[in-house]
Amino acid sequence: MAFFTFGYFYAQYQVASSIQHQLSEKLNQKVGSEILQGLNSKDEESARLFRQINGDLQTVYFSNNLFLSPVTAFITNQTRDGINPNKIIYVDLPKIKTQLKFYLEYQIIGLNLLIASSVIAGLAVIAIFMLPVPVNQQTKTLRDKFLAFKLTQQQAINCAKQYQTLNAMQQQVFDFLAENQINILSIADLLSWCADKKEIKTWHAHHFAWFCCALKKNPDDLNRAFAIACSENSIEFDAQSQALKIHGLTIQLAKTPFLYYLWYAKHKLDSDGWILNPATNQPSQPLANSLIDLMETYNGHAKAVNDLKSFGLKAKTIDQNRNKIKQELTAYLGDELAESYLFESRRDSKTQRYWYRLNCPENMIKIQELTI
Repeated sequence: MAFFTFGYFYAQYQVASSIQHQLSEKLNQKVGSEILQGLNSKDEESARLFRQINGDLQTVYFSNNLFLSPVTAFITNQTRDGINPNKIIYVDLPKIKTQLKFYLEYQIIGLNLLIASSVIAGLAVIAIFMLPVPVNQQTKTLRDKFLAFKLTQQQAINCAKQYQTLNAMQQQVFDFLAENQINILSIADLLSWCADKKEIKTWHAHHFAWFCCALKKNPDDLNRAFAIACSENSIEFDAQSQALKIHGLTIQLAKTPFLYYLWYAKHKLDSDGWILNPATNQPSQPLANSLIDLMETYNGHAKAVNDLKSFGLKAKTIDQNRNKIKQELTAYLGDELAESYLFESRRDSKTQRYWYRLNCPENMIKIQELTI
């Protein structure tokens, strides 16, 4: 509509300006003082002169504009009611020091003007969409970051804009993936993956830590790492395979450390979980008997069972197995993640020996028993 309105008034302005220029040139060459006297007189001669000039003008068409009908002009010194002021022009005649007033006769060809303005509006819209969108400083900084990944300028800008739509945790996950050169997906696809995983928005630091841990174990399985990060805090003992599953990650321990770990877990479920270490010079037969029952139930090594029957549970033996458990878990999970699944201790005030139990709460412990 704006283009139509502009075109409407511009067409009128253009024809008025053009005719004004043409009339000025022609009239200044031909009109003398006697014409001026005739125009200013009130008699029949003046009226005849007007008719003659206007008759001559009616044979002249001043415009071939697509939006206007042929334009004619007529001179007058009278005011006419209902005349569009946009169709009035004044022509200066310096030679006879006067100014003549002309009325223009023409019609706007609305259909042509409408078609033209629609085409221009369409082209303008296309041009606007083709213009590069201004880039703010933050986007420029991020664009430079993405250019380091050997993207084109436009690809880098697109990635920078998408990066800004991610929340802080999604950005942290993407940065980890990109900086560690995990090339499972292209940079653009990694961004899309982070954007699609809406759950990442609600992650906390421990979710991110589990994600990184899982991805280091299986760099080619983003979705598996994501599932592990979203898993619940739990430790599952699979008695059948004698494997652990901690926070969704499977860890295979040697058989004897696994059974000691299971022994501590069962104590945590059955009581407060505390087990007092035997004295260094006096193995514990009651604790040995408890371990023997468990090992015979879960197919423990015969040698480990025989040693317990013959010598009881020695402080050195229980310490060694706890240390093996700690070494395996920290090697696999790292110190921070493993801590919640290791042991806490307290000193016995009477014997000066230490009590130990699993650090995790009992509701995190799950045991899958043997199937017959």
